[in-house]
Amino acid sequence: MVQDNIATGIINLILFLLIIFFRKMIHQENVGSFLLHFDKRGRRLFLEGILSGILFFTLYPLITTIIGEGKIYISTEGAKHTLVMVLSGLFAYLSVSLLEESFFRGYMLSKLSIILPTNIAIIIPSVFFGLFHFQAYSTSETIWIGIINATLIGIILSIIVVRTGSLMLPLGYHLSWNLIQSIIFMDYKYNIKGLINLEVSEGLWTGYSVIPESGLIVTIICIIMFIYFNLRFRNYEN
Repeated sequence: MVQDNIATGIINLILFLLIIFFRKMIHQENVGSFLLHFDKRGRRLFLEGILSGILFFTLYPLITTIIGEGKIYISTEGAKHTLVMVLSGLFAYLSVSLLEESFFRGYMLSKLSIILPTNIAIIIPSVFFGLFHFQAYSTSETIWIGIINATLIGIILSIIVVRTGSLMLPLGYHLSWNLIQSIIFMDYKYNIKGLINLEVSEGLWTGYSVIPESGLIVTIICIIMFIYFNLRFRNYEN
């Protein structure tokens, strides 16, 4: 578990640094061009992203439990394992988020927005973001739902970037969504019980191969997210 997270973190961090190097050499751009900023507004958006990711992914176990397709249980013996996952996962998923957000929305979206109408500029990198997860979702029988949901999430995060002019909220959201998912499914992936665990029945609604994004419940969550963030940033001013 720890080795996997460290390896994931290192690989994605190296790729992120390569993107920085590429933009510096080709476009003469610095980190600020990625729409990454750590001022008061940036920190606030990042925190809002973290809280949003936690809130919206928490809907998944709640809905699966309500419809009888899942069961949440607590294992106090797993508190130590959960702490280890949180600490190592923060590094891994922050690196993953930095790489994917800086490329799909910090680079592709920003460059396409210059030459294309905003709606098209949002859709193109979002479709690539969805297809980018093909391998990760390939073990699921409903892989196509996973790709569609990833595309929808990409569209939502792109809209946030366009309206805020910042990558910080998507960065925090991406980090916490992945981290919370890894925590509650730790028993499936590593055969290690955490403090909070979720047992789910595989199917069209819940997804297959412990990939929530490949289920229709996440599609519903995406719709809720779309409505919320559209209202939240409808008249947003920096």
